[in-house]
Amino acid sequence: MYNINIIQHHDYIWELENFITNEEIALLNDAIDHVSENEWQDVGGRNYNINNFKTEIIPTFRSLEEKLMKYFKNYTSYLEVIDLQRLKDGMYMSEHQDFDPSGTNTNIVFGAVFYVNDNFTGGELYYPELDYKIKPKAKSVIVHKWDYWHSVLPVETGTRYMFTIFIKGNENTSFIKNF
Repeated sequence: MYNINIIQHHDYIWELENFITNEEIALLNDAIDHVSENEWQDVGGRNYNINNFKTEIIPTFRSLEEKLMKYFKNYTSYLEVIDLQRLKDGMYMSEHQDFDPSGTNTNIVFGAVFYVNDNFTGGELYYPELDYKIKPKAKSVIVHKWDYWHSVLPVETGTRYMFTIFIKGNENTSFIKNF
């Protein structure tokens, strides 16, 4: 069993510490270890892997998605994990809001980022309108409203691994701190 600790950083920003179990982290790290350097695709200053890892790690992604969805009420659906993301030294993510990457009708109400590791420096999640930084912890998930502008500051040393899902819904969709 695991003991999830929920920290509310702001009105619509939550961190779920210890969300990913040690066994799930081991499976994720094993999948990462088996991705060759040429399988990482450079897209906009960050690396994505959308090929090799999928077959062996999909059950772990789906299990984590289902576990996370217990923390939401009145959601309509969610966009499944489609890639594992890697940020190495000097890489970052520009300021953005969350949206449906397919370009279809979004209805995205929350974004959730799962963090595989924390053995890197820099790479904080930054909310510029709030002037607020969060240093992601391994095994955690950070959930925020889709329309919060956010970025990832440059990774200074090490490598940051994460994956994201998006929760679809409407004005009645909400995060549940206790269920």
